[in-house]
Amino acid sequence: MTLLAQPRTLAGPSHHNNAAPDALRARRERQTAQGHNVSRAQEYLSAFVSEPDSRGTFKILWSSLFAIFACTWTTQHLNVPEQRSGRNPGWKGDIWWGLKDAYGSLKLALITVIMPEVVIAVACSDLIAARADHSDMKREFGHDPVPWTLSHSYYANMGGFVISAAKSEHHLPGSGTPAAEPSVCANKRYKCYHLTAKCILNLRRMGYLESFPLLTEEELDDKSKGDALIKAIAVAQILWTITEILARATQGLAVSLLEITVLAYAACAVAVYALYWRKPKNIRTAMVVLKYLDDIPEPVLSAAQTGLANENLASYLFFDVARNSDLRRRSKRPAGSPISPLALHAIVRKSGGALPGMAIPIVGYAATTLFGAVHLTTWNFHFPTTADQTAWKCASLYATILGPLLISTIVLLALVKDKLPRALTTTKLDVEKLNRAVHGVLSLGYILARLLMSVEIIRTFLYLPPSAFVDTWASNIPHFS
Repeated sequence: MTLLAQPRTLAGPSHHNNAAPDALRARRERQTAQGHNVSRAQEYLSAFVSEPDSRGTFKILWSSLFAIFACTWTTQHLNVPEQRSGRNPGWKGDIWWGLKDAYGSLKLALITVIMPEVVIAVACSDLIAARADHSDMKREFGHDPVPWTLSHSYYANMGGFVISAAKSEHHLPGSGTPAAEPSVCANKRYKCYHLTAKCILNLRRMGYLESFPLLTEEELDDKSKGDALIKAIAVAQILWTITEILARATQGLAVSLLEITVLAYAACAVAVYALYWRKPKNIRTAMVVLKYLDDIPEPVLSAAQTGLANENLASYLFFDVARNSDLRRRSKRPAGSPISPLALHAIVRKSGGALPGMAIPIVGYAATTLFGAVHLTTWNFHFPTTADQTAWKCASLYATILGPLLISTIVLLALVKDKLPRALTTTKLDVEKLNRAVHGVLSLGYILARLLMSVEIIRTFLYLPPSAFVDTWASNIPHFS
């Protein structure tokens, strides 16, 4: 009995010994799993890593260039371009006209980069002209059933209203018959003659238009290409750049001249935004107000050629402003052609004379002073050499005082002309030519100063001090770089 029971006695301990390793293995697996969980938890806890406290050359470069691009591209309010009118059909024509539109935008962006003060002066000219035209429309035809707002005046001065005429082989003056209803200029049989607000007013006075073009402000807003999101992104990038520069200044860190230039363009962009607040943005199609089956009748053509715009405000601002204030006499714009983006509209007072005041030049010169004054904040910045620092100070100081110099020469020579005897001013001394010569010399000096500033911006960017690469808390704010 004892022998038979002995295996059972041995079996118990044997089963217990086999179960022990299983329990130990399970326990180790649980510990391993818990260890993995702890390790994963630690990984998740350390998954958020703050930005490094340094920035590279390309980060400074790309963020600055993007901000300048935002300041020059989003401020564009192009006039109505040349109408395709069914020309160049097919995909090749689509590419051609697309490239033509892109060229116009790139050209204006480049002008904004080179001469931001001119773009501000153009915006001021557009605003003054639109307000004057709107006032004339309301005063003479306030009873008109079709509403006319400030945006309509802007749209008209953009070349948004046109007269269309068939391409006739024979000239038949006075034989045209206007169409009953206006339409979009898209028929290849017609050629578009772009008008301004003054042309519309004159056609209305002479009875060629029974009423103002039927275009509501809602329809005009719908045509406008103003994108609030794009403007918001541009403004956000500009504000980030300002915040970054202020943060660096408070911490005593170096700021590059390129970033200060961004501030100058940002100040100009804010001015353009304010002046163009009511102007429609980048409308591509024109609206036909009169349609003729033959050539435009001569009386209508004569009425439509009043109040045309000068082609180049930049030339007027820096070279011609001293010669004559009668803007109408220098209009060289071909009849019916699209309005130039730098056009200076003939602004006429109620008495009929051209605006003799200096509002537009003063705004342009003030913009020049603003652009240069922002660069004067770098007076004690780090420069590679003393010669670079001296060149920068001279160039930025000249760019700042140019505006007051130009205005002072106009006023001074005008006073001299009034005090000189009439015989002297007409025979021996031409004050007007002297004024233009002085303006030409000062403007040439401004061009050279801006070129020197551009060279110094590039040169100093290649020799930034070590503190320029130390980042601030502003890098944690969302931005483009």
